[in-house]
This record gives sequence, structure tokens and C-alpha cells, in this order.
Amino acid sequence: MSEGELSVRVDDLRGCSFERFLTYAFDRPVRRDRKEPHWWHDDGVDKVELLVDPGPQLDHATMLFKDPLIVHARFSPEQVEQGFWFLAMGHARTTAHSS
Repeated sequence: MSEGELSVRVDDLRGCSFERFLTYAFDRPVRRDRKEPHWWHDDGVDKVELLVDPGPQLDHATMLFKDPLIVHARFSPEQVEQGFWFLAMGHARTTAHSS
């Protein structure tokens, strides 16, 4: 990669289960060296693009928001905060693919 070129990671969540959705968003180490949590910007990665199926992703989000305490039993408070930051603001661009 040449200087000034952005590094992009593409994560494919098409067809993912609710479990995979939760794991992707919440089961991440919490970085202590940043003011706001940004695990999705790993070292050396400037941007993450997600490939998703819009319908199933909306279904997963709906399930989560109907029972948000599900994450409290499985993840630390810091991971929960970080995961909700990601869901709300974590990626600027998502590529939707219809099945």
C-alpha cells in the first residue's frame, strides 16, 4: 500500500445468525488507549466495510433491542458500551445485498 492510501477491511455478515451478529458487535477486546471505543478501526485499518443482508440484519437488531439485557449476561459493561457504539455509529458505509 502506498503512502496516503487508505486500508480497507471488508467483513461479510451476509447470512449471519443472530449469535454471529452478537459476537461480531460485542465479543471484542476493549481498547483502553482511546477516548471512544473503536475496535472496528484496528491498527493498520482505516475503514471497515460491511456486507449485509438488510432484512436479516434488521431482524437481528430488532431481537436485540426487544431484549437488550441478553448482552449484559454475556459481555462486560465495557464490551456492551463498545458494541452499542459500533451498532449506532461504527461504520460509515454498509453495502447491502438482497438475497
